[in-house]
Amino acid sequence: MQPFYRSPEQPFLSVIYAHLPSKPMKLLRYLANAFINTFGITQPTPQAANRAALFIAIMLLAVIATVATVAGFALHWFARH
Repeated sequence: MQPFYRSPEQPFLSVIYAHLPSKPMKLLRYLANAFINTFGITQPTPQAANRAALFIAIMLLAVIATVATVAGFALHWFARH
């Protein structure tokens, strides 16, 4: 695996895409395509599709982390009262 080095002309996210294993990236691309096709968005270029897949994954993880945190606080609060 190459180090996280990028030239000034190279976008930062392209460095991240180069280091993602192919199976998780395929899953992310599948989710992005499902989202794009569900809402009738114009088909993006492959680079834009990768960027959309990464964005959707980050948002999905943020929602899951938020729900888990709220559930943890709720369980803690109910256990104390």
